[in-house]
Amino acid sequence: MEDQDGSESGEGQNQQESTQPRSESTSLNSRLQWKCLDFGWIVFTWPGRFKAAEFLTTFLGFVLIASVNTFDEEPRYEFYVFVGIFSWVMVCVHMILGIPHLIERLPLVVTQPLVFLACCSLAVLTWLIAASVVVAKDKNDSTVQAGAAFGYMTMFLFFFEALYYFILWRRGGSVRREDQTKEMDDPAAGNDYVPEDPGY
Repeated sequence: MEDQDGSESGEGQNQQESTQPRSESTSLNSRLQWKCLDFGWIVFTWPGRFKAAEFLTTFLGFVLIASVNTFDEEPRYEFYVFVGIFSWVMVCVHMILGIPHLIERLPLVVTQPLVFLACCSLAVLTWLIAASVVVAKDKNDSTVQAGAAFGYMTMFLFFFEALYYFILWRRGGSVRREDQTKEMDDPAAGNDYVPEDPGY
């Protein structure tokens, strides 16, 4: 009798512990949603995390190099600033489409992981060139070194994002289904993040 009672109470305690984190994550999800905007996309999905980090690194990178470029206008600075501003605008567009889940309503041809993989790979190449060219001739300038460091950080962020889309492409997935999977955290497990109906 005591063993049965003990086992039943143990199972009940385990169930209670397993449901407690789920309820906490659900309440956090509801706090991150406002009308049709789902800010949980930034916190709970890998594309959102990548874009939030890239937003900061691209912005800081081109601002630092632009401050140097105002005193000494050279093609290598201008190329870096162009790459930085263009990447930052693209990241902003992706976030604007991702937070209200408008990106999932785009045509299937645009939302293929292969398209995002190609774009991220191109970004990796351009950031590698831009940061390397800038830091090659100005190794003693601390501002240029900081800008180049942010450029290399952005390059690695786009590289890991490209790797994510490569894995998604190999699985035969789509960007439309990125919220139904656990993504790179645990590919075998389901995602605890279930966004509410945004009610467009």
